[in-house]
Amino acid sequence: MTLKTRPSLTACSRGGDLEIGMWHQGMQSTGGRSAEVMFCLQDSRCYVGNDVMWWALGGNGYTSDIAKAQLYSLEAAMRQWECRESDVPWPRAYIEQLGHPAVDIQYMRLDEVAGFSGGPFFLQAGGETVGNDIVWVSNGGAGRTTNLRDALTVADADTVPGVARRGSRTTAWPSSYVNARARLVVDSQSLDRREALSLCGFEPPMPAPQRAHRAVYSCRSCGRFMSEMQFWSGACEHCGSDSRP
Repeated sequence: MTLKTRPSLTACSRGGDLEIGMWHQGMQSTGGRSAEVMFCLQDSRCYVGNDVMWWALGGNGYTSDIAKAQLYSLEAAMRQWECRESDVPWPRAYIEQLGHPAVDIQYMRLDEVAGFSGGPFFLQAGGETVGNDIVWVSNGGAGRTTNLRDALTVADADTVPGVARRGSRTTAWPSSYVNARARLVVDSQSLDRREALSLCGFEPPMPAPQRAHRAVYSCRSCGRFMSEMQFWSGACEHCGSDSRP
């Protein structure tokens, strides 16, 4: 599924972002291997169910389907991330490793399988979906999953209690029909920046230590800066006002 339009890939500098610095530093430490790594851009502002949304091929909006995600070089991906921090680059090899097959309910039609008689079948759990992804009865029959790899298949849907082809608690879909409409998606909870960096062949850099914030005290009357001891001792040495709460 492809959603909405996006801005063109343009160069602009935002700077000052710790995570961008870590990503740049890490990729530069590969000693030239970064040129071999291709990236997909995540639009981190929104999700469809649990699915991550990617910049789609040819600038055609956004998509949850990895196969339809546009590929970018390190330079192009970083340029866009520095321009807009919600466009997050991820190595293509990493997201393919995380991908699992799911089926968009929008492309499933019961009338297309009404006369289908041969198994095996996947079982949709009570017409449920997560976002657009169909929820299946999982292996073992007790759980629920959107991951087609973990879904239960049965040889004959008519032998499973509570199953019918149309309008019942559980809907049987022919596996050949389902598999033809499956796409690879990434669960947003599975993304890990350090795992992605490590997959590129280097140890990710540690963030620079952050300096502890120190409170600043000043007189509420004259505005003179004061030490903490002066502030809590009472009167301002300049104007005599007491700024304590």
